[in-house]
Parts: sequence; C-alpha cells; structure tokens
Amino acid sequence: MKVQPARLKPAEIVRRKLHATGLKCTPQRREIFEEIVRIGGHFSAEQLVTRLGTRSRGPVISRATVYRALPLLVRCGLLREVIFTEHHTHYEIMYNRRHHEHFVCTKCGRTIEFDDSELERVLRKTARAAHFDPVSHKVEVYGLCERCR
Repeated sequence: MKVQPARLKPAEIVRRKLHATGLKCTPQRREIFEEIVRIGGHFSAEQLVTRLGTRSRGPVISRATVYRALPLLVRCGLLREVIFTEHHTHYEIMYNRRHHEHFVCTKCGRTIEFDDSELERVLRKTARAAHFDPVSHKVEVYGLCERCR
C-alpha cells in the first residue's frame, strides 16, 4: 500500500516556491499567500489589500508590499494574472489547480472558467509549427453572458 504524502500547508508551499525561484519567504509574503488561498477565486490587488487590512492577526502589510509581492508570486508560478473588463489586473491562484481559460461578460463582468483539451492541443500544434516553445498562455474571450444577452 502506497502512503500518500501529507498535504502541504500554504506557508510551506510559498516558502518552497519562493526559495526555488531564489526569493526570500518573508512573513508578509507568507501571509499574503495564505490570504490568497482563503480567497480561492479571482481577486484584484485592492481586494487583497482590503482583506489583509481587516484581519486582526499577523504582520502589518502595506499596500506597497502587496503590490510588490504579487508579481513575485506570479513569477514563481503560484499566481496567474488575468485581465478583466474593469481595466485593471485580477489574479487567480494556480497552485494545485488545472489550467483553464475564461469567458468574460463585457456587460456584467461575470467570468466563466472553462478548459478544453482540443484548444490546448491546437495551441501546442500551432506553436510547434511556428518553432515556438511556449512557456504559458491565457485565453480570455469577451462577449455577453446568457443573462446579459
């Protein structure tokens, strides 16, 4: 019988990922990532700042620290930037999640996640034909959702 390894806590996940990228795991970065895990879905930097400012425990985390930490978490593969219709960046956690794409309603802002193995296959095939080695990608399709049509 194969023993399953214990699931890592967010603090250990961020520590390992940051160190693997050559970055320090400060208490602030750890707390930022733990709050992102609690959010679970899409969020903006300002939403994260607000949530961190309303908690009663942990280190004090400034707006500037949040804005500096987000690109680092993207760089080490824990987050992905997604741009939606509000003209600013949103993020989503990528650790332990399948790659997916987004339909975004231009009227109400609703976001629908989808994954499509055929789309992924076509993207890989097209990249090979162009002698291109992709590192990452995102597909955001803008239009009207069922409720707004």
